[in-house]
Amino acid sequence: MNPKSIEPRVCIVADHASTQFGGEAILPVHYFRVLRARGLDVWMVVHDRCRNDLESSFGVGNDRIIYVPDRWLHILLFRVGRLLPDKLN
Repeated sequence: MNPKSIEPRVCIVADHASTQFGGEAILPVHYFRVLRARGLDVWMVVHDRCRNDLESSFGVGNDRIIYVPDRWLHILLFRVGRLLPDKLN
């Protein structure tokens, strides 16, 4: 197999990916945009709270972005964690 014939695939996994959240949340958006523009097979997995911003940036129904919603266990762990000291949380 010729190594040059292998097309790279990229999966960006980020808790937050948004142009609105500020800080480091913009980095996955930039990586996704640049790598797609270069023709790479790029996917992004992010939290569902980023859906509105990403759909306005990349279009509704973009099949390369997978949104992960909160489940009851995530919500429970978040609430319990807020009661704990920071280092233990």
